[in-house]
Amino acid sequence: PMLIARADTLAQIINIFCQAPHHSRDIVSSFSSNHTRLTLQGMGGLGKTTLAAMAVNLIDLRQTFDHILWLNLGSFFRGSNKNNLTLAMYLDCLRKICNQLQISGEIFNREIILQPGDNATMIAFKTLQAIEKFKADMSYLLRGLNIFIVLDDVWSHEDVELFNFGDSSSSFGILLTSRTIDTGPRPGSHSIIVSLLTQEESKTLFIIEAG
Repeated sequence: PMLIARADTLAQIINIFCQAPHHSRDIVSSFSSNHTRLTLQGMGGLGKTTLAAMAVNLIDLRQTFDHILWLNLGSFFRGSNKNNLTLAMYLDCLRKICNQLQISGEIFNREIILQPGDNATMIAFKTLQAIEKFKADMSYLLRGLNIFIVLDDVWSHEDVELFNFGDSSSSFGILLTSRTIDTGPRPGSHSIIVSLLTQEESKTLFIIEAG
């Protein structure tokens, strides 16, 4: 299939995460915040994932961050009746991050210890405690690094905060694609509505396809 680069949208993405052309990772102070989040929102088939893939290959973004990570969250929910990450799903995500960083993910193979008398409330409490502990463990592994992570096909915006591993000594960017609207965006978050191709973009595509 033909790809039509949406230059205006890509420029917006770079401006939000890098603030200035040819931004260097040594100039952290030019970020409006150490933690920046951007949502590419729109119905399926409009090219949100393609835009994210194009963005992470731009030199400005690659010069800004030490590592660029990618997770497809939607793959966990297809054919499932869930739309929030379970502990097992979250641990799988953390191991994928370790794999992309080429570091050991052994600490994310542990399971929570349940007792025979634990009721649903206690199990939920222990699960939440474990998730917070594993998040802290990943934050420790990433300390001091400028990290950019793409969360593709987000079904629940509640899950996004699980991947905010940044600390005060590093810059952390999250780019997510989603068909749903974040009804409770955090301070400093941004969103871009990905719409249908403009008339000019449609014309360009027609000319390319027509040869």
